[in-house]
Amino acid sequence: MEPLNTLWQKYLQGTLTPRGKLQLLQALEKDENRFLTERLLEMEWNDAPAAMSGSHENKKLLRKIRKELGFRQDPPAPRRYRFRYAVAAAVLLLFTLGIWMATVMPGDERYITLKVTAGEPARNFMLPDSTVVWLNSATVLSYHPDFKNDRDVRLNGEAYFEVAHDKQHPFRVSFGNNHLLVTGTRFGIKSYEDEMTSTVGVKDGSVKVFYPSDSVSLVKDNNLIIDNRTGIAVLNDQINVDSWRGDSLRFNNIPFGEALRMLEDRYDVTVHADALPDAITRKRITITYPAGTSFEDVIEGLAILLDLKYVFPDTHTVILKH
Repeated sequence: MEPLNTLWQKYLQGTLTPRGKLQLLQALEKDENRFLTERLLEMEWNDAPAAMSGSHENKKLLRKIRKELGFRQDPPAPRRYRFRYAVAAAVLLLFTLGIWMATVMPGDERYITLKVTAGEPARNFMLPDSTVVWLNSATVLSYHPDFKNDRDVRLNGEAYFEVAHDKQHPFRVSFGNNHLLVTGTRFGIKSYEDEMTSTVGVKDGSVKVFYPSDSVSLVKDNNLIIDNRTGIAVLNDQINVDSWRGDSLRFNNIPFGEALRMLEDRYDVTVHADALPDAITRKRITITYPAGTSFEDVIEGLAILLDLKYVFPDTHTVILKH
């Protein structure tokens, strides 16, 4: 069976076969997809025009979706079918309204926003359900005011979570075009909207990650890298998801190019490295700078390590050359 996201996209494009439509309904019923599906449909159904949410319109939607999928017009008796038709009708409503994925936009008055600006040190916050989250520089996290019952957050940036266990209210994180689902665990996510990849790493427990091309379950010490352009993901064991939480600056076996992006966020500076060959930007480095190390001292140390030349046009800009 194709992944749920693929089936939905084909349905939206009108290219789903009759067999595919049945597979779509079966995928929506799967336990691993149910929390995400119910939440998405619930949010969009609540936002739908009142004229489309009454019982009469519901019945019309049900009849239409049953007819389209080739099912009988009268509702089936067994209880296990009810969710299938409710979801199918809601999916039809979503497509009718031209809605695909719900996103929480920072600044939306319906949501509470936590922010650490570029150049500021990482900070930790406690959410209303006692979940503790650390936000790195240049990071925004938004969540619903009724968080204890609606544990959904939207992330742009880098964060580390220690999620309070609550089996009745799963904890969901949306980042880019991806979603993550847990009930209680420790994990990190790095997903800046202007970067080509997003990463997820698990320190303890397990998480379920839904990304455009598939979904995967991660357990302790599993790390996932998602290509934001293709939606394809690969496992990687060389990620330290929380090395940035302390006051010191640590680069733990990461590409030099990624280290430079970390510097831009941490110090709110601009690093020009276009003249460097790929062999340099891809070279992995491991080095730790103590708390309070200046940007200039970090650049000097890296230049010595990689035999680079550098110049500071001003205190917030550096140009690197080989």
